[in-house]
Amino acid sequence: MTREPLPEWPVFGLPDDVRPALRRARDAGLPVALATLVSVEGGGPRPEGTQMVFGEGIVAGYFSGGCVESDVADHAFACLSDGEPRTLVYGEGSPWPDIRLLCGARIEIFVERVPADDPALAELLSAETDRRPVVWISDGFARACVPELTSAWPEARVERLYEPVPRLAVVGSDPTALAIAELGVRSGFETTLIRPKGPEGAAADRRRRLSP
Repeated sequence: MTREPLPEWPVFGLPDDVRPALRRARDAGLPVALATLVSVEGGGPRPEGTQMVFGEGIVAGYFSGGCVESDVADHAFACLSDGEPRTLVYGEGSPWPDIRLLCGARIEIFVERVPADDPALAELLSAETDRRPVVWISDGFARACVPELTSAWPEARVERLYEPVPRLAVVGSDPTALAIAELGVRSGFETTLIRPKGPEGAAADRRRRLSP
């Protein structure tokens, strides 16, 4: 599989939740490389548990301000090709001394190939629909998605909690309400704008019609 260059504008990093990208890949029958930040030393820009997803025509998430993403993408597509999980180290102890985070942190990223028909992936997406918290556990070959962190095994490299997407209900019709609703969407909230006796069309539809 040939990797296309990452877009110059990293809009793929705006969503913090990679589950929508995982769902798109699953629905298309595509395997993905799931990269998880498993260790951070020295105050990195992203916390442990942060993830990125790579696949054919799919990229989501970010780990830094552009310091490592392209290199991670190279390893992710190599993982898609050979199926072998790998741990990437950037910063102190890295085999790639020319790739460094500007903040000086040391990070470890675990990359695994997840098939579209993986049972753990199916359970993760089902839990998202049902609004159930689950824990993703993986050693790169075997995976589980369980209600609590009680089934981890010694070889597991990833133990990542997924919680239901937070909901936001905004009541109103003035520009402030519209701004809050838009901010909620951009922040990853499941957002509902409630306007009693409002127009049938959505605010975005009206904005497009009123634009010059």
